[in-house]
Amino acid sequence: MEKGHPLDGSLGFMINVVGRLMKRSLYLKLSDSGITPTQWTVLMCLWEDDGLSFTELGKRLCFDHPTITGVVDRMEREKLVRRRRDHIDRRVVKVFLTQKGKNLEPSTAGMGADVDKETVENLGKAERKQLEEWMIACRDKLLEDARVLDHHHPSSNLSNQHTGKKKQND
Repeated sequence: MEKGHPLDGSLGFMINVVGRLMKRSLYLKLSDSGITPTQWTVLMCLWEDDGLSFTELGKRLCFDHPTITGVVDRMEREKLVRRRRDHIDRRVVKVFLTQKGKNLEPSTAGMGADVDKETVENLGKAERKQLEEWMIACRDKLLEDARVLDHHHPSSNLSNQHTGKKKQND
């Protein structure tokens, strides 16, 4: 993009552009592994905490239920994960890594950090920390706005996507 672009003053537009470019960079880094950036984010969650429910995965990744279901369906077809009903509450479906999914961790887990580092390499340490704090503050504000919206429009169900709170049947 050239300087003076008419949307340079739009924070949402610029965040979206940076996000897409970072995702593209991650896609290129992951190309030899055969997984997509979206699949990689699911794997990152499962490498940290294998056996998450669909609901918990969706919350951690800010994905709605149809999105996480589609991603897990593709990952299951590619033998990266398997799903299994919870033995205590059969309504809950949990996602587990297969050996193939586990084997990808050593070669791909650090790639997101590599993209992050490359993206902000021209910023100082204090600027990087401030940027991270601002992004977290923006995310948290928007999630709170979504909770308020959900209270008035329960069918929108936006705030259930990254709350960190577990429901009973998770």
